[in-house]
Amino acid sequence: MSLQLTTLAFLAISIPAMAFPPLSCEARVEDRFWGLELLGSVAVWHTPQNRETVAIVQTLTLSGPEKRMLYVIEQEEQVHLASASETACLRNGLTFPVSLIVLSLDDANQPLRTACCTVAE
Repeated sequence: MSLQLTTLAFLAISIPAMAFPPLSCEARVEDRFWGLELLGSVAVWHTPQNRETVAIVQTLTLSGPEKRMLYVIEQEEQVHLASASETACLRNGLTFPVSLIVLSLDDANQPLRTACCTVAE
């Protein structure tokens, strides 16, 4: 896992955590709702039954034609990569300004998660 994060560091430039505004993201997979708030140095995972505050250990900006932020999130024994981009996201007939992709580095069986985000209030 350390090698993966080191490789990412070569592909990105570290910037302050607040370079992208705080985001509030949500999705529904089948009948399960989940959400993720990206709030500077912390993230909050939530479902209707649970809320868990976890650490954002690093925030990176990736070079390219669109603004994209990569968040490295530690959750107990797991590390997740969350990639937010200023790409329109359509969900339930509504358009959101930011798309989010979340991938767990520690669980190859966990599906890739996607969500739509707005600026957190």
